[in-house]
Amino acid sequence: MVQLQSAKVMNSVSNESLVKFKKETLESESFNKLVTGIEKSAEAGKNAFSYFLDKNEEPRILGVFAETLKLAGYEVKDTSNTSGKGIVVKW
Repeated sequence: MVQLQSAKVMNSVSNESLVKFKKETLESESFNKLVTGIEKSAEAGKNAFSYFLDKNEEPRILGVFAETLKLAGYEVKDTSNTSGKGIVVKW
């Protein structure tokens, strides 16, 4: 018989999973690609960088990226459209 866990337990599981997801996202190749793109754009005299997800990337990573970038003082705008999901980062 399947036993239903309490909402409190499920909330705890959810929170732990979210913390793990954020940690993995910030250690990912995708985040490295974003940081490198920002650095190269700045070195080229630009003050913005557009990042679009590849087909195999989890869309939720954009939220983690945006949260992290905003904490570091960047402006982040969602540029998702019918062509794909992405963000524009400005400094």
